[in-house]
Amino acid sequence: MSVNDSFPTTDVAIVMVPFVAQGHLTQLIHLSTTISSYNIPIHFITTTTSFHQLQSRHRTTTVNIHFHHFPVPPFTSPPPQPSTPFPTHLQPSFNSTLHLRHPTATLIRSLSEKHRRVVVIHDALMSYVVQDVVSIPNAETYVFQPPPAFYRSVSHWETTGGSFPVDLELMNTIPSLDGIASPEFMKFLELQGSHMGFYVGELYDSCRVVEGKFIEYLEKVGQKKIWAVGPFNPVRIASDSTDLVNRHKNAFLITNILKIGIAVRNWEQRDELVTSDVVAAVIKTLMGSEEGEEMRQRVMKLGDQVKESVAEGGISRMEMDSFVSYVRRL
Repeated sequence: MSVNDSFPTTDVAIVMVPFVAQGHLTQLIHLSTTISSYNIPIHFITTTTSFHQLQSRHRTTTVNIHFHHFPVPPFTSPPPQPSTPFPTHLQPSFNSTLHLRHPTATLIRSLSEKHRRVVVIHDALMSYVVQDVVSIPNAETYVFQPPPAFYRSVSHWETTGGSFPVDLELMNTIPSLDGIASPEFMKFLELQGSHMGFYVGELYDSCRVVEGKFIEYLEKVGQKKIWAVGPFNPVRIASDSTDLVNRHKNAFLITNILKIGIAVRNWEQRDELVTSDVVAAVIKTLMGSEEGEEMRQRVMKLGDQVKESVAEGGISRMEMDSFVSYVRRL
């Protein structure tokens, strides 16, 4: 018997609206698979091109997941620019997602006529696409935040100041990202941000045993519900091309906060090749020093805690149960 058989099928449907970058698609595929085990139908929306990529990379056979892929107008992507750290050649693909607004709204309206409630979970970078949900009385939206809670909490602290659950002297050593993202991508972000005012809550691919104090910080400073329902893949470190603007903070979390990794180069040296001498020195530290032994012990302890969190009765499993119960409320 499935651990989620205690959740009977109800008249609630969930619509997933992922961003087209592969790492973002993968996260919401994992989330879809998990939620579908609660006997809730999932309707997964994406572009036709992204759907074909998903088919080649993920063998999803769950009958409760229904894929809806829509064509977008043809676009031309420029060649990558080696001199530019941000993947500007992907911007036309990002912009193409804006054409999903109307077919997405049409599908959600159709589902709203057949279900008591339609729950829309969308990537933060797809807020523009789901803007029409606000006009559907029995539909509500939840933002899926792809980066770690640490990234989101630091971004808020950098903007507003005040207290923070990490020593401020240490936080002041986080390097600046000024000039990293392209002007076109910043404009895209601003467009998404202008349509993020009506969502009910946020979901994170994280867990409280790893980022508890940062999740609690976000709960304290925000006015939205938060569910930390991950990690979907405990060994995943953000590596998607669109995570460039997040990556230095992710690395800071691993090396300076959790202390389960060693940086092979500083952020200021990110465009330089890592030499064999540097790699050898890092391996020597990890494998042949007291610091490395302590780090390995922390990794093992954290790994065990994460496994427990996603097992039945674990904190992440209970957060998922809580989310499902909330969207099924009467």
